[in-house]
Amino acid sequence: MEGALATIGALSDQTAKKDQLLQLLAATADAAALRQLIEHVLSEGGTQVVARVLLLALGAKLAAAMEPVAAGGAAAPMAPGAVVEVADFALGAMAPRASTFEGQATTVREALALAHVALKDYILAARALAGIPFEGVRALSDDYKLVKYITISQYFLAADDNVNADTYIKRAAALAPAPRSPAEKLMDQEVLLEFKQCTAIIYDGKRKFYDAASRYVEIAMLAKDDDTIVHALKKASVCTMLMPAGPQRHRLLNTLYKDERVTHLPVYPMLEAMYLEKILRKQQIETFSGLLEDHQKALNSEGVACHVAAVVEHNLLSASKLYHNIRVDELGTLLGTAPAIAEKTAAKMISEERLKGSIDQGEGIICFVQDMGEMTAWDNQISGICTAVNAVCDAAKLG
Repeated sequence: MEGALATIGALSDQTAKKDQLLQLLAATADAAALRQLIEHVLSEGGTQVVARVLLLALGAKLAAAMEPVAAGGAAAPMAPGAVVEVADFALGAMAPRASTFEGQATTVREALALAHVALKDYILAARALAGIPFEGVRALSDDYKLVKYITISQYFLAADDNVNADTYIKRAAALAPAPRSPAEKLMDQEVLLEFKQCTAIIYDGKRKFYDAASRYVEIAMLAKDDDTIVHALKKASVCTMLMPAGPQRHRLLNTLYKDERVTHLPVYPMLEAMYLEKILRKQQIETFSGLLEDHQKALNSEGVACHVAAVVEHNLLSASKLYHNIRVDELGTLLGTAPAIAEKTAAKMISEERLKGSIDQGEGIICFVQDMGEMTAWDNQISGICTAVNAVCDAAKLG
């Protein structure tokens, strides 16, 4: 390598020098030799034009070396570790003139991220892409930044770093078209799907189960392959069942219950019981718990597991359909929880208007107000009209 570089360096024709350096780059796969080549083109005697061309080609070479690995191939022109070594060295060498080599550093960072992914080091892969100068001297398109922000978020999620994943998906959201807008329909569907998958996972991790379930339903509608659809419907069902009992949850339960694809999922019996407003028993709750991830069983701010709180609220709402009133201690027994928790849950749901009723703390009784529903109200209105018509007819006969 030293001899070849010395020969090329003696050339006075810059075009010939560039062409021979490119040929040398293409023929070299050794990490140490590539480092020598980088040092040569960035030396004081090298021209900026040649350095830019060579470093862009270097980034493309390193990325191409990772393509067989990304595609599941057994062999690659360069090992991922060697790519990491060369890319790190190149970025360090370009750092003193970062504004001059923004484009070159970006291509090298993209290759470095692929190498870290091949090595299953998703944090370093995310950091490699996060180091791209998105707001630098060189203008980058919103489409490019959107795709990279989503990819960075995916890498952080793969490393279970939801905090940083959330930071970058928010940046992506600022560039993405508004949901259900005409612009969203024009957006690349694969990018849109990846964006929604990231947001769903992040919402789920934050235990914002309504937002997560809504995104998973959208994914099931948008995806084409069966595995993605089934996974999304399962996640949507679980997140819906973990939601606070009330109208929002009922609407999502209704959507999922009527989807024939959900009937084949292991979560369906539980979902059906919730949709039909049945009181859930201990065995059903244990089965449900086995379908959950750790964060979905974490304790909430009141010290109660998320899935337990969701089941208690569901059972309380179901009980309100069966009883006009019930003693607090009896309600606790029915819900399988302490009377104090039963009363506190009822008070919270009543205050949030998710449950119609009142609590007589002196007597220790909870009184439920039965919701007539739309059909019952309609029947009552018709009955009232008929009664009024009969009264008018009777009055006319008497007259």
